[in-house]
Amino acid sequence: MINNIQDFENYIRLKLGAPILNIELDSTQIVQEVSDAVDTFLRYTYGDSTFRDNIVIMVSAGISAYQLPTYVSNVIDINGPNGDNDLNKLFTPMHEMLYDNFYNGGIIGNGNGVAANIGGAYNISNYSENMMYLSEINGTFLRNYYCQYSNNTNMLRIFPTPEISHPSMLTIWRKEDAVDLYNNILLKKLAVAACRIAWSGVLAKYAISLPGNGTINWQAYMDRGEKEYDAAMQAIVLESRAPEFFVG
Repeated sequence: MINNIQDFENYIRLKLGAPILNIELDSTQIVQEVSDAVDTFLRYTYGDSTFRDNIVIMVSAGISAYQLPTYVSNVIDINGPNGDNDLNKLFTPMHEMLYDNFYNGGIIGNGNGVAANIGGAYNISNYSENMMYLSEINGTFLRNYYCQYSNNTNMLRIFPTPEISHPSMLTIWRKEDAVDLYNNILLKKLAVAACRIAWSGVLAKYAISLPGNGTINWQAYMDRGEKEYDAAMQAIVLESRAPEFFVG
């Protein structure tokens, strides 16, 4: 059971042949390879290394860029509670027509609709009108933003620039803590392969012959490491859940 980065380092050294073999890698090198393997794993494993979550940020008037926590992998949606609050829009001709159709079941201008409750006779014939009405309500009471998120800087940019300050809820993909991923079999294979490649690079600096005409066959370690790395990446891509897309 791997519980921390030291356990992971010991696991990698064992997989590379320690204590029978001397693993010419410093602890800092192994930690860096593990960190890079975690970053790669996070990129491809939606649902395994990341999960949907909601966070609230304070949107400030006149500011369009916001620094998000490093655990945010991506931003799916943003919702703010404040619209333009122009209640007069609820009394426009368009609203009056859509409201009557929505509430009274599709008989515009007639208070005796086919269904005297919200939604009326909700069928295909008036579906479009009902959706238009809901869109009108949404546009009145909600402020709609578009957002762009950069993984490199953890910076969220909101368009259009907010005109008032208010809290907004973000729907995000949130990264699992690295330590919670250490026991994933595919991450372990990826990290071991990466360390084998790094180790072969260290061995390649030697150009000496051993007693009995033996040589240090660093190329064999390099080839094996690259093969294991490619196999681990292929398994990660094939077994990972595809990211979600929203249409509509």
